[in-house]
Amino acid sequence: MIDLDFQPEITTQVASRFVAEGDAFVDGLTVSVSKGTWIHRDGKPIEVTGTGTLYGPFDEQPTEADTPPAGAPVAGVEAVTLTGAGSYTSPGTIIAPESGFYTWVWSIDKAAHGENAKYLTDSFTDRFGQVAETSVVPFQPVAVSEADQRLAAPGDALTDTITVSSSNGVWLKKDGAHIPVLFEGTAYQVPGTLPPAQNTAIDSNAVALGTVTVTTDGPGVYTSPSVVAPSGGFVTWVWEVKKVSQPEWVRDYLAADWQDDYGINVETTSVRWPVTVTSLMREYNVHPGGRAFDVVTVSGFPANHGDFTGDGYWNADVDELRHTVYGPFATDRELTDDLDLTIAPVLAELTTPARNGVYKLGYTDDDMIVPTEPGFYVLVTTFAGDDRVQPYQSSPADVLERFYVPPTNTEVPVSVITQATPEAAVGEPFSDTALVQGTTIPDGAYLVFRAYGPYPAEAGAVCESPFYVSDEISVTQAGIYASGTTTADTAGNVFWVETLYAADGEVIAEGTCGAPGETTVVAEQPDELRVKTNAVPTVVLGEAARDVATVTGTVPDGARLVFEAYRQHTGEALCTAEELVFTSAVINLDGPGEYTSDVVVFDEVGTYYWVEAVIDKDGLILHRGLCGAPDETTTVTPVPETPEEPGKPGELAQTGADGNWWPLGLAGGLIAAVTGGVLLFGRRLAIARERDGYVREEDEAFEEFKAQFEGAKEE
Repeated sequence: MIDLDFQPEITTQVASRFVAEGDAFVDGLTVSVSKGTWIHRDGKPIEVTGTGTLYGPFDEQPTEADTPPAGAPVAGVEAVTLTGAGSYTSPGTIIAPESGFYTWVWSIDKAAHGENAKYLTDSFTDRFGQVAETSVVPFQPVAVSEADQRLAAPGDALTDTITVSSSNGVWLKKDGAHIPVLFEGTAYQVPGTLPPAQNTAIDSNAVALGTVTVTTDGPGVYTSPSVVAPSGGFVTWVWEVKKVSQPEWVRDYLAADWQDDYGINVETTSVRWPVTVTSLMREYNVHPGGRAFDVVTVSGFPANHGDFTGDGYWNADVDELRHTVYGPFATDRELTDDLDLTIAPVLAELTTPARNGVYKLGYTDDDMIVPTEPGFYVLVTTFAGDDRVQPYQSSPADVLERFYVPPTNTEVPVSVITQATPEAAVGEPFSDTALVQGTTIPDGAYLVFRAYGPYPAEAGAVCESPFYVSDEISVTQAGIYASGTTTADTAGNVFWVETLYAADGEVIAEGTCGAPGETTVVAEQPDELRVKTNAVPTVVLGEAARDVATVTGTVPDGARLVFEAYRQHTGEALCTAEELVFTSAVINLDGPGEYTSDVVVFDEVGTYYWVEAVIDKDGLILHRGLCGAPDETTTVTPVPETPEEPGKPGELAQTGADGNWWPLGLAGGLIAAVTGGVLLFGRRLAIARERDGYVREEDEAFEEFKAQFEGAKEE
């Protein structure tokens, strides 16, 4: 019997389950005959056309069905000429355009075969959505992020919000759910003190503060876990997707690893530096019509503050400090933290550049401070704040920033106002300060400070048995007197009480336990490692410089500290091997505390930036300071041609052979230094008036004071 027709059929298997975007879809066909045998004509097999339609993209594996759903997208159509049973390969002319699932449906249309149609029993179409006939074009997950905090302060928790999507088509699904993707975000401390430049590569000097992960379950908006900013500067996020970090079953569905740029402005937070200002009045009592003289010490600004002009996203530096003298006030009880300065009387308003240094106020005819009426006066320094530095305002209640004009021929009774270090960490030094007032101080008077505690906050004020008693401090005139420093080895509240005695031991004035401003809150050391540094700010060529690091937090066993100094040649802060001029000996860290570098004598006039690094026992960098960070600049000045003459305005009086009395404000500088604050006195401390019309000049009074300062540190 001779077959008059036959029925060819097609089954297929895609050449590759996963096809990269831009590659060709290729299908493998297996042709068989379900009825009869392949008919030959004139000795040749009849040609049959198999037509393959590639449907897609779909966001998940289509459900198998007899026919494609209505409106199903078509990626392309190919034809294969069949001449018998066997294996065939599709031409591969359809290129993968985007992510998705793509499935083949092959058919043979009897009507399309002309006179050969009579040899075909019927048309043929295979089923839609068969897994074997489906290829997957992986999707590319990406993220666009924006830092949740444009501005922050050291110690703040920083988070980032990411909007995730697929950049090459649909986000694929499996079993009806979006395929989960793990995004990793790293917060980097930007080297230097300026905003980062956007780049595809991460700055090799950037320090990773922490890496967080976000598991995304499809396109949408997600907020990251937080990373703590330990210090000032810019912090920028970099997000990435790594296939190796995904569950194994997910990896084939992802096109490639992905990472966004470093330094994108909206992905960056400015952790604004805190500024510190202390005021130094040459004397506390000023007669009516006389002149008050002040020396203001400013620290905490980045070394290049005032030079940054903005970049279109980050605003320019605000280069002005305002120093306002308020008064007169009838009593010092009006000088409180909540004093309304908008209606307070103003004696004088002065400005200086918002830059680190020591500024003399009241020493020229242009900035005279001349109180004409009796009463109390206070100097308040304000900084409006900018995108790199926090706003600042000194307190009207600060006893270190006031002076007094007594009425003519009026006796002012002796009184004492005190101000303790408000907070310290366990093991850190802290102290108390007393402002003694009065026109007649009895001969032989002396002060004794006592510290009680630490006590839990809920215990209230308790002053029974002091753990610290100061030496007897001779009081010779109105002014500021410091207690000396102490430390506590447990957390809690420390209550200070000061007592002013007459020569015979009679109490002239005594504070009360728990009085306002007389409590130091001692906190536990932070868990994370923190390093605060203070370099000698200015030396004359040939003098020694050094850096000091205060280490707090948990110090790993085997941790080491190294100081480096870099000479600057341009306006850009650079701390590379080319600028490196000094590396200290390695210092082994045995816990929180203060560590000092070797001394170094720089051989050229100029500006030097210090950078400290803490390294663990395996050589991993745990902390690295920023190039140009506040208080990490030493300026080397030329040797003066003519020594400054003694007795010039600004030379600060000091009395008492034992060095226990300091003029108002100078003690503030000492207290800041010996309690871990931001001031560090070297052999000379220059006045850093570095803007138009300002000149740098030496304040030799600090040289005289250094011996007292060093002695106080040893106590």
